[in-house]
Amino acid sequence: MEIADSTIRSLIITSAVTASAKKEVLSMSIRHFIEGTKEYHQMDIPKNLEVEEQHNFIKKVLEKLDNFEDIVVTFKLVRSKVQKNYYTFCTPECSKHLICMLKERIQTREFYNEKNYNPYKYVVVDDKLFKINQTYLRE
Repeated sequence: MEIADSTIRSLIITSAVTASAKKEVLSMSIRHFIEGTKEYHQMDIPKNLEVEEQHNFIKKVLEKLDNFEDIVVTFKLVRSKVQKNYYTFCTPECSKHLICMLKERIQTREFYNEKNYNPYKYVVVDDKLFKINQTYLRE
């Protein structure tokens, strides 16, 4: 696991811990994560935020989550095969990996924004939780 980057590491741990199918894990969004940690940060996702405001909102949520030791994320997902809602949970270890991955993504975007290298300037609420190319996960 040490040679994998934070996205792959988080993806593997989340898949194992939640016992969710690949399709469901890859469908998770940052919105799912924020809603699943609401009992810790106590913040609702504001409606109609501009892209930069969404980016800053996500940063605030992650800053608040830094104040907690054992975060258990509660994901509310839809099983795509049968179109049924279900809940699944992440352990505190998994949650730490997800938080680190999101912080790293935000820092990377901000670094590239300063250099004007990045066409995707901000991390937004409806971004996929795991930004990964599907070819890495072929069966």
